[in-house]
Amino acid sequence: MDPAPAITIWLLATAAAVIMYVYIHELGHAVAALIFTQGDVHICIGPVTNYDQLPKLRLKRLNIACARNPLLWYRGSFTSDPEEISLKRRILIIVAGPAVAFVIGALMWYLTPERSSVLMLDTFVSQFAYFGIGGVIALIPVRLRPRHRSTNPTSRDGALIADLLRHRNYHSVWTTAMVHCHHERYAAAATVFEEMIQHHTQDEDTYWYAISAHLLARNYQRAYELYMEFENLYTMTPLDLNNRGYVLNVLGRYAEAIEDFDRVIAKDPRFAFAYNNRGFAKIAMGLLEDGRQDIEHSLKLDGRNSYAFRNLGIYHLERGELSHALELFEKARSIDPSTDEVDDYIVRARAMMME
Repeated sequence: MDPAPAITIWLLATAAAVIMYVYIHELGHAVAALIFTQGDVHICIGPVTNYDQLPKLRLKRLNIACARNPLLWYRGSFTSDPEEISLKRRILIIVAGPAVAFVIGALMWYLTPERSSVLMLDTFVSQFAYFGIGGVIALIPVRLRPRHRSTNPTSRDGALIADLLRHRNYHSVWTTAMVHCHHERYAAAATVFEEMIQHHTQDEDTYWYAISAHLLARNYQRAYELYMEFENLYTMTPLDLNNRGYVLNVLGRYAEAIEDFDRVIAKDPRFAFAYNNRGFAKIAMGLLEDGRQDIEHSLKLDGRNSYAFRNLGIYHLERGELSHALELFEKARSIDPSTDEVDDYIVRARAMMME
């Protein structure tokens, strides 16, 4: 066979194996969750961003969502409604994903003739089996901070098991906090996480969840205080510094916020959110042109950040360029309708245009 067709067949078979592995892996988690829990179970093939807007298939308690772009089907995620179940059952749900995929891969390898003349079949089976072995290896409980998991999805299952084992002595309390989060009772969740910090553990994961819960509950002052405690105990990542800077922006402490954003950019010059947030702080301080430059640079790094369009709209609003500001606010809302205060800015811009 010519090299070009062979390479094409290999690539197609590998892509098919990746997609099939992701589906079966997440389905393994889901089936176990359906057995051990009573609530809904969710599978997402592709990035979980904008999950509510993705096309879905609902089969009683099982919900399957899929990204519209097939090029994103190389990864998946699984969630279930938090419930009070035993630690062993929760670990079994996690193990079920790679275990089921591994067993199916092994069966396909065993049942495929040793000298199949179909290159695509051979490649598909061998690649699927390879991914299955990798999934089982990834079950090794390796600790991975929650803010870093998205950058290393192959360690996700093992990291989740490590989390469960680390919290095994207060598993019921941890589950209670997660149930509060699931039902958007973020203030209650933050209270439980802080009680865990005081009475059970001061590990960075618990701090991170407590801070996140306070942010979602809009308890910005307490989130800032916890960030200061956290900094005395652990190393602040660029994401931590950016989030604390965002909190300082909300609190109106713009000069301090800019110091955090400067630290982020020094560590990671391609951190788009830091440029955008620094631009907002500069505009709030009256440094309009400096702020605009930061926001425009942010958009060069990430052209789909709704907050950058909103903040650029604020710049034009401050300059009295109302139609341009309104256009940018509406653009921000079209990207993400939940963008903070974007509806208020749209109302304000329209009211100013009618004066």
